[in-house]
Amino acid sequence: GISHIGSGFFSVGYVGVDIFFAISGFVITLSYLSRPVGFIKFMWARVLRIVPLYWTVTLSTALAAVLYLSTGARAEAFSAMSPGWVFASLGFVSQPFFGTSPVVYQGWTLELEMAFYLLFGVAIFFARGRMPVIFSLLTVSLVLACGLHLLPTIVLEFCFGILVAL
Repeated sequence: GISHIGSGFFSVGYVGVDIFFAISGFVITLSYLSRPVGFIKFMWARVLRIVPLYWTVTLSTALAAVLYLSTGARAEAFSAMSPGWVFASLGFVSQPFFGTSPVVYQGWTLELEMAFYLLFGVAIFFARGRMPVIFSLLTVSLVLACGLHLLPTIVLEFCFGILVAL
């Protein structure tokens, strides 16, 4: 109930995620335009960039949580700790399969980022290097995924970044 200095400034910090998603769409597009690659090479580069560190942090967090909970302590954030939740987090699918954030809460953004990369890669595969077709396929896929409630509408911000890059 007591405000602290800067609380108003930090209360809009979530906007950073919006900016991050738009920048991500922009950077991925410019990267692809400067050096077009196929689906496998594109996805492999994304996996190498994100997965090792994310898996290390997720597994370390899960281990620390299990050790903490084994002392009899209660922690609301880890009350649903299960191997399935950990594996879903590692697979970037905890939100659709468990309806919750991954083990490392901030990983929800990476789950959406990886969904974007996968859809971008699939669009690369089907469009055979034609950027307007890639953009169209990706946009339609994201809108459809949002409409089916498979992804939140925030993923459309990736499209904004792509559009700015184009």
